[in-house]
Amino acid sequence: MRDGYDKMPRKVWVGQHEFKVAVVPRADAALAPDNPETEGQADGACEFEPTVISIADDMNQSRLLETVMHELTHAVNHAASIEDGASEESIADLHGKIWTQVWIVNPRFAAWWTRTCIAVRKERASA
Repeated sequence: MRDGYDKMPRKVWVGQHEFKVAVVPRADAALAPDNPETEGQADGACEFEPTVISIADDMNQSRLLETVMHELTHAVNHAASIEDGASEESIADLHGKIWTQVWIVNPRFAAWWTRTCIAVRKERASA
């Protein structure tokens, strides 16, 4: 696998839900055009029963980041009981693109965010 895929975590907690993260071939059924969740061949998919985020295994790193953030937006919406129907897909797409841009062009902010998250984890573990 290429950079970006190699060290991608294989699970992520969103609210009270643990999502498996599966890197799958583009032809996988989770990404297939006949899957009502994907509306055509997709780069990724987020399913809630069972909780799985599927990611196509053939994207460049930028598209990979956008897709992961897009699918995480679906997971966040699910955890927060946000359902906007057809517009939810557009919202997730915009979030994926913009959040990826934020992290790419703001490496100092991303590093700070990571350090702060690690500090909070340590605080919670020692409490």
